[in-house]
Amino acid sequence: MIELEPADAAALLRDEVYRSRPASHLGRDADLFRQIAGLLGRVRVFLFDRAMGFDMLDDTVAAILATVDEEA
Repeated sequence: MIELEPADAAALLRDEVYRSRPASHLGRDADLFRQIAGLLGRVRVFLFDRAMGFDMLDDTVAAILATVDEEA
């Protein structure tokens, strides 16, 4: 799990926004950017690549909790 720089996080979050393409066609890119920037001013964003499947769920949760515990 790695913490993303704000610029990288903004790009990834932009791709995850529901119906971002119609918003762009309606000229709402600036509004969307302000909302993402506001969010990134309050939270940290991490990239976490995990194995899919319930058999790895315990390891996945342990990795997340280890990172959170390091920050506390």
